[in-house]
Amino acid sequence: MLFELLFLIYLLPVVVLFILLLRFARFIIVNVFRAAIWIIKKTVVLLWKGLVLFTALIAGNIVANRNQTDRGRY
Repeated sequence: MLFELLFLIYLLPVVVLFILLLRFARFIIVNVFRAAIWIIKKTVVLLWKGLVLFTALIAGNIVANRNQTDRGRY
């Protein structure tokens, strides 16, 4: 009887700490995955905006460097 009581007294804090440690580990893992997904999304958005800007600059350069004889068409 005394052994079981002492065992529970010593084991309960260990179990509580283990549960808290598992919850903290899960929290860290979930937040790391969320941060990774956020970084990937932001990278794709910035690359897309850069591609659009690059395309607009190329198209603007082509339009600006036409022959001067083409000016009367439009």
